[in-house]
Amino acid sequence: MNDLIRNAKIQYLKIAKGRESPRFKRVVGRLIRAKLLQTQSDIQPFSGSLSIKDYIWAGTFEPRIFELLPALVIKKPSLFEDLKNCPNDLDQIVKEIRSGQATKDYHGISPKNYLRWIPFVGHKGREASQLKSFRFSSSDSELLHFFTLNGYSEIGAVREGLRLLAEKVR
Repeated sequence: MNDLIRNAKIQYLKIAKGRESPRFKRVVGRLIRAKLLQTQSDIQPFSGSLSIKDYIWAGTFEPRIFELLPALVIKKPSLFEDLKNCPNDLDQIVKEIRSGQATKDYHGISPKNYLRWIPFVGHKGREASQLKSFRFSSSDSELLHFFTLNGYSEIGAVREGLRLLAEKVR
């Protein structure tokens, strides 16, 4: 029992020391500035971009960062200075989210918990778009071109067509 208490105290001191480090305060300060986190601590907003490794390191002391990280990578890549160095596990989670099939936990955070952040990051209220490819016939391409000449984007025309079709089916 004494070993358990001693180990808990050691772990607590590690966490307390990590939360007081300038590196941790920069990460949390950046998320405060982006209006994604609130804290009781006296941490000042930070405006620079940070390394993906800094966010992951800080997540070991503040689990909410691990909840936010997949949404940040997808919808707010400007917060990172080196997103090309994204770890494989996070890259895999991002790919799953983009394909609409997120099933794996990320650092102990369930998909339900990290997916809920997507509408709150970047363009508020918008989901992450998913990449789909289609092969259009030449007549379909001509229709898309007609809509672009009339002020629609290609994706806007496809989305509007899907909405109209859904209304018709209902």
